[in-house]
Amino acid sequence: MRFPAPATASPDAMRGPALSPAEFYVLRGIARGVSNREMAAERNRSIKTIEALRHTLYAKLGARKSTDAIVLALRVGALKLENIQLKD
Repeated sequence: MRFPAPATASPDAMRGPALSPAEFYVLRGIARGVSNREMAAERNRSIKTIEALRHTLYAKLGARKSTDAIVLALRVGALKLENIQLKD
């Protein structure tokens, strides 16, 4: 997946898509290396709900896989490396 260079991206593209708090939680979970099952248990939700949130998140970001989602989120500033704590 290719992303526009920051200098050529429009201001709207640089802000990125509007994510719900639940979608942002899933994005952070993906970046931390947390499984769908673990995210579901942490939020007292079903695995199907987490999978649906992940699908919606990918669609909003234009991602096909988790690495695409993380890279795009880092590029638009939705995630910052220093704020990602990997799971133990």
